[in-house]
Amino acid sequence: MRGERVPLIEVPYPGDVTARVCGVLGKRDGSQATPAVGAGGKRRSPLRRVAGSVARCVLAIPDPQRGWTRSAVREGTATLAKLPVQAILSSGPPWTAHRVGQRLARAASVPWVAEYRDLWTQSHYYPYGRVRRVLDASIERRVVGRARRLVTVSPPLADDLRRLFPKLNVDVVRNGFDPTSVGTAPLTRKLTITHTGQLYHGKRDPSILFEALRSLADEGELDLADISVRLYGPAEDWLRERVAAFGLETVVSTPGIVPRAEIVERQRETQVLLLLSWSHPQEAGVYTGKLFEYQAAQRPILAVGGTPGVVSGLLRETGAGEQVLSLDQVRAELKRMYAEYRDTGAVRYYGDRDQVMAYDQRSMCRQLADVLDDLS
Repeated sequence: MRGERVPLIEVPYPGDVTARVCGVLGKRDGSQATPAVGAGGKRRSPLRRVAGSVARCVLAIPDPQRGWTRSAVREGTATLAKLPVQAILSSGPPWTAHRVGQRLARAASVPWVAEYRDLWTQSHYYPYGRVRRVLDASIERRVVGRARRLVTVSPPLADDLRRLFPKLNVDVVRNGFDPTSVGTAPLTRKLTITHTGQLYHGKRDPSILFEALRSLADEGELDLADISVRLYGPAEDWLRERVAAFGLETVVSTPGIVPRAEIVERQRETQVLLLLSWSHPQEAGVYTGKLFEYQAAQRPILAVGGTPGVVSGLLRETGAGEQVLSLDQVRAELKRMYAEYRDTGAVRYYGDRDQVMAYDQRSMCRQLADVLDDLS
């Protein structure tokens, strides 16, 4: 299989089930198609709120992307008829990808590898209730149980999957970053702390950072006029409330969702990259894709929260940053960074380039190729 080119095929996608249902009902009842309490404070109608809940919990099984299954299987079947495919790899989430992979593997009579970038029903981020979890767990065992092999991103997640699928071999292939995204840019004049991506109240939550900044400023340990915190992603009401609660409205900005190319530039120019984790035992095995994106930016990473595990191990291995778990640790690291910034105008990056480049996606692809070669 090595050396062969694999074509990229764009498959028609009808859209998320939840958005489609709410969109139709929104047109019927005359309400605005806002996703929540949105811009201008407009609320969704009660009918659309109920419809959204029903669509998420009942129709969006195993996920809102389920509508992609039919077109993906159709296009995949046509491709299998033209190419000498020896194995199939599907990667989730979304978990619909595993349903597609299972059906194509059965149709082509070739081995199938299911990759878990995160856990499905075993995840501590699982968003639904007990009844839905039982249903999803049944689908997971029935679908993924037919794979020949599993792949996931860390040893702790591999152990979880082995307990769920004791008859399947589980390989570990860690995430990586796009080597074309590696680069640098002139740094911001302020001590800028940047987070890119989704935040979750009480889980992936910057409140501990806000508290540390507020207390250090009140004690005269740093000047907030030198600090800028940028949180790129959906700007939700709870986040604005937390910013206001600590009196950081002039320090923290929420620019919203911006194009990928701009995100890369903001990551490269920032003084510090912020990684937020939930202090839950299962977090010890979670590698977020963001951690590897940040490695490509070659800026120091401040990982706040979580538990000691794969993140702290990777940061030690690459020298690219520190994980801090408590308020006192966050305060101490901010004081160190601020002193370095005041002395030199920048927070120094200590990453070992050779160790960082070991997570180039090409290296990860070689490991996946070994798994597929072994099967085929």
